[in-house]
Amino acid sequence: EIDYTFVLNNPAERLHILMQNRPTGEKNVIFDSTLDLRRKPLSHWNIFVHFLRFPLMTFTTVLGIYWQALRLYFIKKTPFHSHPDQKVRIGD
Repeated sequence: EIDYTFVLNNPAERLHILMQNRPTGEKNVIFDSTLDLRRKPLSHWNIFVHFLRFPLMTFTTVLGIYWQALRLYFIKKTPFHSHPDQKVRIGD
């Protein structure tokens, strides 16, 4: 019973996205989110600058994945299934 409103522009130099949620038939917004992005060239320098700005992002993501896996294994006793040794071949 929620109405979702999405507003997007055609991406060019900027991309603007607006999302709002409101109960059906009401005008009061219960959730509002806006994303405003600027286009930048994908260059070695820009990648390096972003790496310097967020140096631990990859590390914390991997750490979080393995932390959840350990919780599932030790706390919830979820069995571990190893990856099969068979190689999947497309087209067979």
